[in-house]
Amino acid sequence: MNDKQKASGICESLYLLGEAKLSLKEKFYEISKLFYQFIKAFTEPENIVFRNFYAKFRYCISKINLDEEDVSNFEAFRKFIRRGFSEKVNQVAIEQGILLLQKLCLQATENSELLGFTFDNSKYNNQYFTKLFQARRSPSTKYLKLLYTGHHRSQSKRAFHLYGFDLENLQTNIVIECDWFNAPHLFYLIDILKEDTLIACHNLVPVAENKYQAKSESLIVIEPDFLVDASAISECFGNKNTSSDIFWLTKLVGELAGAAAFKGTIVGYCLDELVRNKQINIAQIFTDYKKSDALRSAYLGEQEMTNIQTSIVQEHLPNISQLVQRLQAENLRIWIEPTFFSQHYGLQGRLDLLTIDSNGSKDIIELKSGGAPYPGREWKNHKMQVVAYNMMLESTYGNYVGNKEIFYSKSDQPRRNIVSESQEKNELIKIRNEIVSKIYQLAAGNFISLDKLKSDGAGELPEYNQRRLKRFQQNYQPEKLTTNYYQQLLSFILRELINNKISDHQQSELEDKHQTSTGFASLWLDNFNVKQNNYRLIYDLKLIKVDKEKSYLSLALTQTDVPHSFRSGDIVIIHPKINGVYEPLKQHIFKGSIKGINQNQIIVSLFNKQNDYSFIEQYNFWALEPDIFERNYWSSIVCLLEVLSCSMEKKQLLLGHLEPQKALIDYQVNIYLSNDQNQIICQALEAKHYYLLQGPPGTGKTSIFLVNYVQNLLKLNKKNIFILAFTNKAVEQICKALKSPRYGELIDYLRLGNKTVVDESLLAEKLTGDNADLWRKYLQENQVFVTTVSTFKDKYLLLREFVGEFDQLIIDEASQLTEADLAGIVVLFNKFVLIGDQKQLPAVITQNEEECRVEVEPFRRYAINISDLRISLFERLINNAKNKGWNHCYGQLTEHYRMHRDIASLIAHHYDRPLVEQTQEQRKIESSYENNDNDLLSKLSKSRTIFIETPSETSIQRKNTNEAIIAATIVKTYWENKLLPMAEIGIIAPFRAQVAEINQQLEKIFAGADFSRDSIVVDTVERFQGDERELIIFSTTISWSKQVKNIQSIADGDRQGTDRKLLVSISRAKSKLVILGNSSQLQFAPAYRELIKHIEQSNGLIDLEIGQKIVNSHGGEF
Repeated sequence: MNDKQKASGICESLYLLGEAKLSLKEKFYEISKLFYQFIKAFTEPENIVFRNFYAKFRYCISKINLDEEDVSNFEAFRKFIRRGFSEKVNQVAIEQGILLLQKLCLQATENSELLGFTFDNSKYNNQYFTKLFQARRSPSTKYLKLLYTGHHRSQSKRAFHLYGFDLENLQTNIVIECDWFNAPHLFYLIDILKEDTLIACHNLVPVAENKYQAKSESLIVIEPDFLVDASAISECFGNKNTSSDIFWLTKLVGELAGAAAFKGTIVGYCLDELVRNKQINIAQIFTDYKKSDALRSAYLGEQEMTNIQTSIVQEHLPNISQLVQRLQAENLRIWIEPTFFSQHYGLQGRLDLLTIDSNGSKDIIELKSGGAPYPGREWKNHKMQVVAYNMMLESTYGNYVGNKEIFYSKSDQPRRNIVSESQEKNELIKIRNEIVSKIYQLAAGNFISLDKLKSDGAGELPEYNQRRLKRFQQNYQPEKLTTNYYQQLLSFILRELINNKISDHQQSELEDKHQTSTGFASLWLDNFNVKQNNYRLIYDLKLIKVDKEKSYLSLALTQTDVPHSFRSGDIVIIHPKINGVYEPLKQHIFKGSIKGINQNQIIVSLFNKQNDYSFIEQYNFWALEPDIFERNYWSSIVCLLEVLSCSMEKKQLLLGHLEPQKALIDYQVNIYLSNDQNQIICQALEAKHYYLLQGPPGTGKTSIFLVNYVQNLLKLNKKNIFILAFTNKAVEQICKALKSPRYGELIDYLRLGNKTVVDESLLAEKLTGDNADLWRKYLQENQVFVTTVSTFKDKYLLLREFVGEFDQLIIDEASQLTEADLAGIVVLFNKFVLIGDQKQLPAVITQNEEECRVEVEPFRRYAINISDLRISLFERLINNAKNKGWNHCYGQLTEHYRMHRDIASLIAHHYDRPLVEQTQEQRKIESSYENNDNDLLSKLSKSRTIFIETPSETSIQRKNTNEAIIAATIVKTYWENKLLPMAEIGIIAPFRAQVAEINQQLEKIFAGADFSRDSIVVDTVERFQGDERELIIFSTTISWSKQVKNIQSIADGDRQGTDRKLLVSISRAKSKLVILGNSSQLQFAPAYRELIKHIEQSNGLIDLEIGQKIVNSHGGEF
C-alpha cells in the first residue's frame, strides 16, 4: 500500500472502533466501511482501472504477502461483510475482523512503526471466518457466476478453456471446456471477453471438481447485472442482417420517428384502454393521446393524424377488440405493460400484456401494428423480442408454463405462436453480450468499434437506419480534434451509466466524493441491511388505499425510525412482502414516482394504470427502492453528435480556442436596477456568441438577471428563447419569476414537461381544440420555452421542426451540469448564456479523479485546456476567459438579497468582486434576549453567526448524537418562544447518518407536543442547494481531525481554496446561522479555522460548558 497515511488512518479507526461504545449493529456497519476503505486504499494508487469490486479484491489477495490460511480467512471475511448484519455477527466476530484488518494493513505497508500500533498475533484466529463460511466444493451447474481471468485455445482452434474465480469463493478457480462440436455458439466470446469481466454461466455439465463442459444449451452472459432493454436488442435482428452495430446507430444518432411508429404507440394505448374499460369512446381516446404527445402530433400534422385515426378504427380496432373480449370471456387476470428484470440473463423489458389463468399459467402477448408476414415467417426482430420476454419470465418464475404470442393487429390472422428454444436464446444473448462488451470498451476509451462503424457500416439496413449511418459517417472523423473531444465525452457518459447501473460503491464512499447514489443493481445484489445502511430502502410500508382512477397507492410508514434519502418526485420501484420475505425479482416490477411523502405516509403514482389491482391489494406490506432513469444517458449521447455536425466556428468557440465576439447595442437602462446590474445585462446582450454569469448565493440571478435579460431579448425580437435548468425545482422558480417579475411586464412562456407538472403555461394546458395544424402554428409562433435540460435533450429534434433554427439559449444552474450534459446543447444555438457559480457545489458524478482525467495529445498541441471532466463547461469556459483576458464574455453579480451582511461576510472573500447587501433587513441588528430566562436563547442572540462548541465523541461513525441533541434543543427553543415559523428553520448535516440522528432527536424532544415535524427540513447540503431558511443550523458532525476532509469539497486549482460544501451551508441562512462542532478538530482545515476565528471576533462563540449543559439536559428544561 503506497499511501501510508491512509493505512495509518484505517488502523487508527480500527483502534477507535474497538474502544467505542456502540451497538453490535453499529459496530458491524463501521467495520464494513473500514473493509471497503482498505480495499480502496490498497488499489486506488495503483493506476489500474478495475472493472468491479471483485477484481480489486483479487488484486489485494495477489499482492499482499499472506499465507494460505490468512487468504482463506480474508475471503470468508468478505462474505461476512457482504452478507450484511446477520446472526453470524457477534462481539467476537467484530474483534476478529478488527484484528484481521490490522494484520492486512501491517502486511500491506510492511512497517508497523508507521502505523503506530503493535499487532497482537496471539488474539488473532486465522481460521475464524473460514469456519463461519465453508467454501462449497462443487458450485451449481444450473447457474454459476464467475470473475473471468482468461482463456486458452487449442492448437486446432476447435476448442478452448475458459478460466474464472467463483464469486462465492474467490479462491476457487473454475475451468469451463468449450469445443466446436458441443458449443460452437460460444466461440465468439474469445474476441470480446476481457480480464475481470463478470460472467454468468447457465446449463453447464460437471466433468470433474471445479471443471465443467459447455453444451448446446449452455449460455454465458457477460456482466449480467448490466441490464439491457429487450426491445433494443431485438431491433438488431433483421430478416437479411443481424448486427449489434444497429444498437449503436440508434443510440448515437437521433432520428425522428415517423407516422407508422406513432400509430403503433396509439394502437398500444387503445389496447390498454380497452382492457381497463369495456366501453370506450375511441374518438375521445385518440384525442386524449394526441394531446398527451402534442409535439409529435403537431409535427405529423392534422391530415396524417386523421389518417392514423382512420387506420386504427378500420384496420386495428376490430382485432384488438376481439382480443380483449376473448381474454375477458376466459376470465383471465390481465397485467398491462408489466416490467421484468432478469439478473441472470442481463435483460429488462416491458411486455404489452401478460395474462394469468386460474392455474397460474402465464401467457405473453406482444402487440405489433405494422404489416404482418405470412404465418410461420414472423419478422425476426419481433420474434426475438418475445424470446427475450420469455427468458425474463423464466428468470422470475423458474420453469413457468404459458404461451408466447405475437398479435399482429392489422392481420386477418393476428395470433402467431412463438417458440423459444436454445438456438434463439443463444442468438439473443450473443447480440446482448456484444452490445455490453462495446459499452465497456467505449467507456474504457477504446473507440475501435466506432472506427469500424464508420469504415465498414453495419450491413444491410432499412432506410431510416441508412440515414443514421450516413450522418454518423459524415461527421465522425477520428483524426479530427473535435472527434477526440466527442470521444472523451462519450466515454465519460458511458462510465456514468455503468456506475449508476451496477456500481458497488458504499454510501460512506459516495459521501466522501459528494455523491448520493449507489448502483441500481443494488436492488438484487444487496441484502436488506446493506440497502438500509445506504438509505436506499423503506420497508414494511402498509397499503392503506388504492386510487384506481389515478393509479395512486397510499402507503403508511410503520417503521418511523428507518432513515432514508427519498423525496417527492423521485422515481421508485415498489415490491411486496410475500410469505414474510422481500424478493424484488420474484415477481413483476411496479415502477412509479413519489407523489407525496411525509413522516407518516408515502403516495406513489404508478406509471402504468391497471385494470386489475388484485395483485397489489392481496399484499399488506411493501418495500420502496430507487429506480434509474437510463434514458437520460442515451439522450445525452444522441445530442452529443451535434458537436461533430456544427459549424467550425461553434467548435472553436466550444473548445475555448476562438475568442467570442460582441456587438454593441442601444441598451435602455432599467431605472429599477443598479448600475452594476444594468452593466451586466447590457454586457450579456452585447455578447455575440456566449456569456457566462457567476451568480453568488442570493444575488438574484433568476429574479433579476434572467428575467430582465429575457425582457430585453424580446424587445430585440429574437426568434426563439429557450430557458433550461437542471432540476424541476429550478424550473419552477424560473417560471414563478417570469410570471411575477419584480419590475416590468410579465413574460409569456410555454413550459414543456410531463403530466406531473402543475402549471397553467404547460403545453397540454395551453393547447385548445384538437387540430394538430393549429398546435403546430402555436408552437411556431411561441417565443419563450422553459423546461429541464433532460426534457430538452429528449425533445430537441421535434422542437427544431417548429422553431427552425435555435436562436437564444439560457441555462440556469449550469455549474451543476457536466460538460457532457451541455456540450451537445449549446452548439445548437446561435448564442448561449450560462448562469452558475463554480464556488458552490459541482455536478454530481460517480467517477474518481483518475477516470475523469483527460490526456489527449492533440489537446496539448493546440492548447485546449480540457484536463478534468469533473469540471463543468461553465467553469472551464469562465476560467479560460479569465486566463485569456476575454473580459467582455463573463461577469459576476454583486448585489445580494438573501443573507444578513454578517453572514455574507463569512463567504464574501471567496468572490472576485465584493458582495453588497440590498435591503435594510440585511443590516438589521440582532434582537437581544440577554435578559431572557432561557439561557440558551440569551447566548444565541449574541450574534447573527454562532459557533457552539460541542462535547467530543469517540465514535468514528458518521453521526454525532451530542450535536443532534443540541440542534433539536435549539429548534425547540425557537418553537417555544415563537421566534420563527418552523418552516423557516433548516438543519444541514454532511452525512445521511447524522440527518437520521437529528430526526430521531427531534422526535424525542417534541414527543407529545402539538408540532408538525414535516415543516422542518433536515437534509444534506447537496439537497439543500438552491434552498434558503431564516435560521440554518449546520451540524459539522465530525469527531476527529482525519474526518474533516470528508465534509469538504475543494476544487483542484482553486486559488482561494473555497470549501464549496461549507460555502453552500453558510449561504442557505438568511438571518441566523448556528454552527455546531468541535473546534479542536475542525481547526485542521484552514477554511474552518478562519470561519471559527471570524465568528469569535463577532462575539458568536458559545463555549463547551453550554454545549455540555444542553446535552446533559437532553431536551429537558435548559
